[in-house]
Amino acid sequence: MNKLTLKKALLKVTGCGIQHDGWPCAACFYSISKKLTYKDWQAVLLKRGDYKAENLNNLPKNIDRSLKKILSLCNKKRPYMEQKQSYSYYDCPKCSVALMLDNNRQDDFICPFCDFNIDQWLRDGKVMDI
Repeated sequence: MNKLTLKKALLKVTGCGIQHDGWPCAACFYSISKKLTYKDWQAVLLKRGDYKAENLNNLPKNIDRSLKKILSLCNKKRPYMEQKQSYSYYDCPKCSVALMLDNNRQDDFICPFCDFNIDQWLRDGKVMDI
């Protein structure tokens, strides 16, 4: 499987390219489907070149099959994704955790780690470029 094909599919379905070179984070990767496992994540880490196979402790027996499974799940039709989605990425000013905010949300976004109100902070004119 082509590395760029996998990267584009993951970016399209997750909307996340926060890790080096535009790859998604693990949390967004796992949000694709409950069928994804830690072995699948390690296959992605191997494919994108983060680690050598000998440095990964939980690779699937058949890496190509795992990558094809991931690509298949990325290409699965998702009715809830038919609507245009838009996200912004911020580091929480209070606890520094990376956050992905849905721009179409109705309520204020509260950091799930420290209860900081990100939307209030933005309304107060604080802007952070990432």
